[in-house]
Amino acid sequence: MIDVGTCVVLCLSLSFQSYADDVAPTPVKASVDKSPSDVSGVKAAFAALENASDWRQRRDAANRLGEIGQPALSVIRRGAKRHADDDVRDQCYSLLINHFVDDEQARETIYQHGLSDASTRIRYTCAFSLGEHKVFGAHRRLRLLMEDSEQDQLTRLAAAKSLAQLGEPDAMLFLYDGLGSDYYMSRYISNMGIKAISGKDLNDFGHDFSEGAFVSGGTELRRARRPVEDNEVRSSRYRAIADYFRWLRDDRPELFKHVNGQF
Repeated sequence: MIDVGTCVVLCLSLSFQSYADDVAPTPVKASVDKSPSDVSGVKAAFAALENASDWRQRRDAANRLGEIGQPALSVIRRGAKRHADDDVRDQCYSLLINHFVDDEQARETIYQHGLSDASTRIRYTCAFSLGEHKVFGAHRRLRLLMEDSEQDQLTRLAAAKSLAQLGEPDAMLFLYDGLGSDYYMSRYISNMGIKAISGKDLNDFGHDFSEGAFVSGGTELRRARRPVEDNEVRSSRYRAIADYFRWLRDDRPELFKHVNGQF
């Protein structure tokens, strides 16, 4: 039998424990403290990026920011969203994509601001990357970009490709038009998209969709016209497109319906 004194001690002990549980602070994610050297290093690297006179200097300054890591993130995000220089913003978005894409704030900056940036290059880069990194929160913004007829074709295709990589089957309709393009980049993006959503692309149907294209610095070099050879290549391309969609119709009707009979 428990005597009265013991009972009082037990009750007080239990009451204290309950109170301690109630008032115990909720654990929070530890923040990263920036030391003076971190702040100084971030400022110096960002200043070097702003003052760079050519692409090599911009690249080197951006690499230094990336090496600093998390302490530089807020400065990089601010530069991506607000800096007046297209080249500085471009490097900031590249850093967010290549170094910080697992950070939710970095992801939001890419799709909330990058997809509506004034620079076509930045919009394209961000649209292309979001599907590669499976940023599912970007669905709505990517769809708005894909459906915006005032955007350039490659950016809209990049948005459609990323939507396909995020499992959106109706992006097939937009990718369909890119498959037949005479421009390699349009074919490349479109084939990436259909491969992501269906598991096959034109290469699986006997046609190398690169068609010997050469791209340098983002610019596709065009060969001299060759009336016979060019149209033989086109014939091969369109046969492969027909074979692909014949397979899609027979084996993947749930995807084919998004393309067949659509305006």
